[in-house]
Amino acid sequence: MTVYRKAIATFALNVGGVLITEGGGEGEYFTCTSPERGGSKTGVHGDAVLYDIPGSIYEVQVTFLESAAENSKMQTLLNAQVSRETEGSLDFSVEDTGTGELMTGQCIFTKEPDRGKTAEVGNYQWTLHVASEDGWSYSERTVSV
Repeated sequence: MTVYRKAIATFALNVGGVLITEGGGEGEYFTCTSPERGGSKTGVHGDAVLYDIPGSIYEVQVTFLESAAENSKMQTLLNAQVSRETEGSLDFSVEDTGTGELMTGQCIFTKEPDRGKTAEVGNYQWTLHVASEDGWSYSERTVSV
């Protein structure tokens, strides 16, 4: 299992065709866990059996301050998913606009944030499963000088 924790200077996050956020990030606001690609079992005679797991489901966690406007957008999309207004998965894309690294696919919300109130502003962490055949890739960039 690989966990991507990136410092993304400039980014764009789209869920369900809605631009959730773009701009600069501080801290660890985005975490993506890659699917397991294989495994092993030990047979009754002690022999090892290796196998491939054809998977393309990434777990993505996006964190915003509880006071951030992005939470309202995410809650609206989650509510639409729960009420079946979306009729299935949502389009998903996240791009590091500085390097061109991006991931696209289809997603569903799997957990809404735990909520608690304290004297200081806390974080809301949104959890999604993203089906992406290509995973992380680099977009073609044309740099003008």
